Amino acid sequence: MIEFLETLNLMFREVFPESYLDTNDSEEIIYPYLTYSLNLENINRNTDGFYLDIDIFDNGSSTKNIYNIESLIRHHFDYELKFTDDIFLRYYFQRSIPIPTLSDTLKRRNMQLYCKIDWRNK
Repeated sequence: MIEFLETLNLMFREVFPESYLDTNDSEEIIYPYLTYSLNLENINRNTDGFYLDIDIFDNGSSTKNIYNIESLIRHHFDYELKFTDDIFLRYYFQRSIPIPTLSDTLKRRNMQLYCKIDWRNK
């Protein structure tokens, strides 16, 4: 599982460097940034599925940066296949929705990907 999380982190950082698992724990927040989390489900002995929830944040009057980041993520992950010695990953785009923030400047959007992971050495 650790290698999988490290692989996932590297994939997100390739697309957008300001990417964080669960929360942005930086001392200084740099906008825009994204956080991601996952919910795992068992499919069979060697295969799991998970929903990857991604929240994109920006502090400005426009949502242009958010849509650009969303586009980068979709281009990189949608139908992406990833092989390592331990895992085989497949990603599928599910949805994207705006999230109200009650702020004139803070913008937020949530998107969801579904992933199947085969544990090759389980």
